[in-house]
Amino acid sequence: ARGRGGCEMRWLALLVAVALWCVGADAILTIDRIEDVIIKACPTSSCTGASVQLVYGHTTEGYDRNLITIGSLGVSPPLSDAANSPIADATVTTNGGQKVITITPNGRKYGRSEITVTISAPGEASISRLFGITVKRLAPVFDDTGPSRTVVDLKTLVGTPTFPYSFLVGHEDPILVNDLTLTAFSGSANIIPNPDGGTNNAAGSIYVTLSEYASLDAASFIVGQITAPARVATIVLRPDATNFGTVSLTLRLEDGQGDPTFSIITVFVNGRPEMDKFCAYDVRLDDSLQSIADVYGMHWMTLYMLNNHTLPHPDTLVPGTRLSIGRPYIVAKGDSLYSVATRFGTTWQHIKNLNEAIILDEKNLFEGQLLCVAPDLAYLACRPASTF
Repeated sequence: ARGRGGCEMRWLALLVAVALWCVGADAILTIDRIEDVIIKACPTSSCTGASVQLVYGHTTEGYDRNLITIGSLGVSPPLSDAANSPIADATVTTNGGQKVITITPNGRKYGRSEITVTISAPGEASISRLFGITVKRLAPVFDDTGPSRTVVDLKTLVGTPTFPYSFLVGHEDPILVNDLTLTAFSGSANIIPNPDGGTNNAAGSIYVTLSEYASLDAASFIVGQITAPARVATIVLRPDATNFGTVSLTLRLEDGQGDPTFSIITVFVNGRPEMDKFCAYDVRLDDSLQSIADVYGMHWMTLYMLNNHTLPHPDTLVPGTRLSIGRPYIVAKGDSLYSVATRFGTTWQHIKNLNEAIILDEKNLFEGQLLCVAPDLAYLACRPASTF
């Protein structure tokens, strides 16, 4: 009996030892996967790089993380190879109790680096994680993002050139801003033809010019963390005389150093209005002067005064009757929506709303353009004739 009991005790001790060994085998250091990082090269010495948080620990509950140490980072290409490494520094710091790797770009250098992070603890096997850092080159840029962007869509009429429209382009590296070249090409050559010999022909269907950069009075715009010095680009489009529709116009900006940058705008080439229907509205069943006036943002009395030669009474509307909702106006040289609105006692916003198919924004007017203008007739009646 004693022998049998001693044997059982030895077996029990062996099982406990095995269980403890298994627990110990599973208790290991851990470090979470680190996603690759993309940062931008830096044209100055004050750019901010990137911070990568390290998440690490031990599978044993309650393990003292202070026992875990982070070894020196392995960087490839090495930081000492400043001629080839796109990052200048990679250091481990403590931020709010968390360990982070702070990465600083190596000036204008761009390319890819890899960093190996190794952690260890007393009596534990060390483990490592590798992640990549891509440093993107300083590139040509368009001012085509944000509410104050200058690269916008355009509108015109079939066979009618656009007003010379200006917008900003630039470069994230001030050294290369004057090396920029700008071209454009149409996605619908039957509506806006692609010119032979490029887009620097003033008589061509697409004409693009680019001003020189002058540091004393130059414009700029924000791209990420960089203030890009800007040059003024101007474009004139001359659509086909008969075809109209929606065109994608691709702008191509390059510096001769790397891949070009593209921006795509939409050009709305509208058909010419039928003159008998221009600035007009056909009365429908259940219409009233008030309901029609509400559609066009005017007072019903203004609408009545525009049509009192055909309407016997403001309450008498016959379906099918064609009403004038304004007067045709041909844009003269030097006109703006504001000056036209002031002349006729209305607002530039009202003129824009009446001509949505033609006007994209308040800057997009050209000489000879036909507008529908709803004047304030009471205002005009009281205004001296010499002011017209």
